[in-house]
Amino acid sequence: MSGPMTISLCSPDTAEAEISAAEIILPGAGGVFTVQADHTPMLTTLIPGVLEISTEEGKKIFYAINGGFAEIKDNTVKVLAEMLEAGEEIKLSRAEEARNRAAKRLTKITEDLDVKRAEFALKRAIARIDAHSRHGY
Repeated sequence: MSGPMTISLCSPDTAEAEISAAEIILPGAGGVFTVQADHTPMLTTLIPGVLEISTEEGKKIFYAINGGFAEIKDNTVKVLAEMLEAGEEIKLSRAEEARNRAAKRLTKITEDLDVKRAEFALKRAIARIDAHSRHGY
């Protein structure tokens, strides 16, 4: 490998952040995947889940995302997320309440229930809980 990668994180509601890392694990539309230095260039879509970043010092950093895109090129991973939230900043009680509300909605399906929206809300809440609890893949 040829040294650390640069991870660039950006979303509409957060300032861009750059992190030097040994690897990143991302929730891709085709499945969860790991990127290390000298990865093949690619552009991919991301789904709701957890980004798990491992620094060269061995520290793990977790973010919840709602989906977006990732570009991997020249030892740089650019993540453009619809929502990006650092695990350490997530209020667990709010995430658990959101999970419970979404799960309850899905147990009582009615004509006016948007099932896809409720499922998305549930996935988003679970990603937030996992990022806060430092559960990656």
